[in-house]
Amino acid sequence: MVEQNPELAAALEQLEQRLETPIVPGELASWIEEVAPAWRRAESLLRLQVTTTHPKLLNEIMRQDQGLATRVAQLQQADAGLIRQMDDVRQIVDELRTTVDHLEPDEKLAEDATVNLVEKGLQVVIAARKQEAAMSTWYVEAFERDRGVVD
Repeated sequence: MVEQNPELAAALEQLEQRLETPIVPGELASWIEEVAPAWRRAESLLRLQVTTTHPKLLNEIMRQDQGLATRVAQLQQADAGLIRQMDDVRQIVDELRTTVDHLEPDEKLAEDATVNLVEKGLQVVIAARKQEAAMSTWYVEAFERDRGVVD
């Protein structure tokens, strides 16, 4: 079994909580100031996981079982998709942080951006958890898979 990264899991949970916190009218600036650092922490840890840990796991999966090449390719594609999703969310967070002060008192102008941030941010959290579970599953499978009779 691949040991889960507890720091990443905690960062994703904190980000999820921040994103799910309702925005009280007049408090958009403070909401984004709580979301932004939670995002930066989760993104940093997730990017490190995807670019450092996952390639090592994928190499080991291939070394153990060449028959999982298709799964490895799927996992690599999922990692690339996760990076793209993170880039999108980072851009939304950065734009909101730079424009939020100019929106007071009409925060309604940022409603589409905040809804987009919450939706895409939560999608990243779910995709990251799903990818970690997939990595763990296929890593274990590479070692334990019944390959039939081998001479």
